[in-house]
Amino acid sequence: MAISDNDPRPPYLQLADALRQSIESGDRAPGSRLPSIRDLARDYGISAQTVQNALRELRTEGLVIAQQGRAFFVRDPNKEGGLEPALSARVSMLEATVKDLTTRLVKLEQQRKDP
Repeated sequence: MAISDNDPRPPYLQLADALRQSIESGDRAPGSRLPSIRDLARDYGISAQTVQNALRELRTEGLVIAQQGRAFFVRDPNKEGGLEPALSARVSMLEATVKDLTTRLVKLEQQRKDP
């Protein structure tokens, strides 16, 4: 797939979609290494920064993982650690907040019933 100037989506989203399709179709197996940023930039005729933005999208979605200084790999959905650490921490914090709010709401409703 080529990046199209006629596509209303920014180039990084076009690349993210192309890579997502190849992952979801099974063309890129879990654990397989993605081409380097430099190679993707050359192959798609876009800048390295645009490739990095596309890979960031896929990391946020949990489709790929990055190994610092090595490469990007297709995430194995059967293994732990699929979410990015920052996203995982945010999800945990939100879960704790929801649990706390639920507990507080139950107490308020109980107080309302018991005058």
